[in-house]
Amino acid sequence: KVDILYSYSNDGSGVAAKALFEHGTKGIVVAGSGAGSIHEDQKNVLKELMKKGLDVVVSSRVVAGRVAVSDSDEKLGFISAEDLNPQKARVLLMLALTKTSDPKKIQEYFLKY
Repeated sequence: KVDILYSYSNDGSGVAAKALFEHGTKGIVVAGSGAGSIHEDQKNVLKELMKKGLDVVVSSRVVAGRVAVSDSDEKLGFISAEDLNPQKARVLLMLALTKTSDPKKIQEYFLKY
């Protein structure tokens, strides 16, 4: 199961992300602002969930543009949707998760497709 989660300020508790994970979500596509920015409080919650096995793809809800994940976020396992919108990124993540849950391999899929 893969869901889309919008990033916005004042979601420090990460209630939505936690609820999705607790109810079986294996991957979340974050619809960030601009170049895929995720609110810092929400990012901290996602980091904790990633340690428990959640895969997180960072996308943008703007019309066009590439999402560049920082080196530090990439090391933590965040995956860039590149130029895919959240809906397309969700489909690709669903397909990727049928083969692997390794963030590095999933990133390769996003770079290729």
